[in-house]
Amino acid sequence: MNFRVSHPCKPVEAARPGRDVLVALAIKAVLLSGIYLLFFAPAHRPPSDAGATAEALIGSTHSKDMP
Repeated sequence: MNFRVSHPCKPVEAARPGRDVLVALAIKAVLLSGIYLLFFAPAHRPPSDAGATAEALIGSTHSKDMP
């Protein structure tokens, strides 16, 4: 049987939960940014001016069914 013997001069690799948490948060930030760009970016928003608001509330004066 082979057993590993740690050398006294070599530091033991300890778990680094802080690094793991930072990596997980970085991945989460990248994914949330991607979702924002895909679904909530300014290109996907309707215009926000008086004419667009009136159009949304009152409706169009031109019917699509009538020529």
